[in-house]
Amino acid sequence: MSYLKVARDIKNLKIQGATNVALSALKSLKNLSPSDFKKASKLFFNLRATEPLLRNGLKYVSFKVDDGFSVDEAVFSFEKMINDSFEKTVEVGVRKIKRNSIVMTHCHSSVVVEIIKRAFDRGKVEKVFSSETRPLFQGRITAKQLAGYGVPVVSYVDSAMRYFVNDADLVLVGADAITSDGFLVNKIGTSLLALAADEARTSFGSAFEIFKFDPSTIEGYNERIEQRNKKEVWNTRIKNVEVVNPSFDFTPHDYVDFVITNKGVFSIENVPNLIEKNYGWLFNDFKY
Repeated sequence: MSYLKVARDIKNLKIQGATNVALSALKSLKNLSPSDFKKASKLFFNLRATEPLLRNGLKYVSFKVDDGFSVDEAVFSFEKMINDSFEKTVEVGVRKIKRNSIVMTHCHSSVVVEIIKRAFDRGKVEKVFSSETRPLFQGRITAKQLAGYGVPVVSYVDSAMRYFVNDADLVLVGADAITSDGFLVNKIGTSLLALAADEARTSFGSAFEIFKFDPSTIEGYNERIEQRNKKEVWNTRIKNVEVVNPSFDFTPHDYVDFVITNKGVFSIENVPNLIEKNYGWLFNDFKY
């Protein structure tokens, strides 16, 4: 599939989920010359506002190409790094879940789904509460995948979060970005769920590949929140009604009890130190 087709599919959410977006974009760059790679990188780098994993992947491949690797070799290297990170993150997440737990989640995260599946296989998950995640209902993807695997799932409208959180043993969500000051950026509604979990004294955590950290936030740049098409919310124009459709929100570190990464379980404020220690290349300047 051409990188232009992949770019359109990412923009239109036919490809979604930060990991799937990054890997799909990078795979489409295979067989390109270094000069064509630079051109495609510019397109992908600015495609969606809240996609640091994709930008970090482009940065990694660019550095490798500058060091003499072919684009294919560099993409393969990043794919392996992401897949290894995914696998380790899942295993850490399974160990974090206690036996017979009711897990609550929001939106769709491939790493969270895989953690729940494996934990279910080991007798650790009794049931899952999964929000619909409006307006595009990504939570239904989670519900279908887990139910198809045999996991009992309860699906509900987003505004019923507070109703269900008291009965959950653990809230586990994914992440689209992590900022230098310890904010979790995830699907809109995550911050409300974190507040409800805090009030209910239900543990709230996030599982993600550590490459979702946005190094630009260290330099004072704010994580931009993507504004989606208003028609996703209300496909009718009403006089004096303004429709706003933010795709993500910020959850302060005070409401994130732990994060699950390929390097272990930590507080979210420790992520920049983990990045600096293990993946220093993320802090290098990138020019496409």
